[in-house]
Amino acid sequence: MINVEELIKNYEVLYEQEKQGIVNGVPLKPFLPAFSRYLPAIQKGNQFLVTANSGVGKTQITKFLFAIVPYLYSKINPNYKYKVMWFALEESKQEFFDSIMLYFTEQKYHKRLNMHILQNVDESCKLNPDIIQMLESNQQEMEDFFTNVEIVDTISNPYGIYKHCRAYSEKVGKHHYVTKEFEKTNKDGTKLLDVTGNPVTEQVEVYSHYENTSNEHVIVVVDHISLLSQEKQFKSWYETIEHYSTEYCRKQMSKHWGFTVVNVQQQASDKEKQQYTVKGESIEDKLEPSLDGLGDIKITQRDCHVVLGLFAPDRYGIKSHKDYNTEFLGDNYRSISILKNRYGSANVKKGLLFDGATLRFEELPPTKEFTGFDAKHDYQDILKKFLNQ
Repeated sequence: MINVEELIKNYEVLYEQEKQGIVNGVPLKPFLPAFSRYLPAIQKGNQFLVTANSGVGKTQITKFLFAIVPYLYSKINPNYKYKVMWFALEESKQEFFDSIMLYFTEQKYHKRLNMHILQNVDESCKLNPDIIQMLESNQQEMEDFFTNVEIVDTISNPYGIYKHCRAYSEKVGKHHYVTKEFEKTNKDGTKLLDVTGNPVTEQVEVYSHYENTSNEHVIVVVDHISLLSQEKQFKSWYETIEHYSTEYCRKQMSKHWGFTVVNVQQQASDKEKQQYTVKGESIEDKLEPSLDGLGDIKITQRDCHVVLGLFAPDRYGIKSHKDYNTEFLGDNYRSISILKNRYGSANVKKGLLFDGATLRFEELPPTKEFTGFDAKHDYQDILKKFLNQ
């Protein structure tokens, strides 16, 4: 039977905790104010999926939302404690490190470097003492950031990921068990009786619940799940991924432990193909990320609270998207969409300025502010400001 009084008290607990700076998730309003009206927070206990076509910026938007935003929020709210466990199936630790270095360099110096420069392969801009001095000046910020972000690039099987996360859950909380008594049975299902004819019983420790005693917000990211390896106990890779998403991510990590779980998944390759009407006009909606367009395995979205999509119309020569001039904004425009939202609105899209090299995303003003005699914004000015030109 449900203990109604106990569950009602949870509301008061959340209220009292917030007064102490202990929040139930990272609020998005300080970082994406308009978008936060539909997705207010990166909430504890929620399972996310981020999807897009190849090369559009899935990893960048995931780093921004689930690693950089928690870091920035911790500076606003010092009582917010968090841990990001990032399972990098595609990137190396060095590549991940470099991308964060580029972010902090831009933030401090408004200087846009790129991976080629950091890897010293750009003939037009090689590493030099001035650049190295800039990079070295970020040491404190980088140390602060990676205090709470763990990069794991040596585990690629679902059970290994679960085991790693389970071990960490024991550091920040406690798994509770209760003792229950069960009657033993014979192989044929009949009760096992002792010499006096009474049922034979045994006491078994049964899992009860998990308590996060540290109130730490734990965020688990797998980038991306198509690179997870198959496990021997399953007949196929698809069964492996289904088990990983449902049994490990949903039933254990997010539901029981209250972790935020984020899986990155590509759209199917055929979503890259433009489709046309009988008049030869491109059908934009067929190109945008969708739930039925998920690549490799589609049922992963069933376990999720939120599915986010990212779209780059410039890739297809689309000159206008949601009334934004994407011909001018080019590859610096992205559209973020909520494809599924268990607790709120879905089918929501928001235009963003995008700089992939420095992991920056910034909301564009409403389209009406770019037009008319009383226009408040100009595309050229807003893009120059964003790119520090």
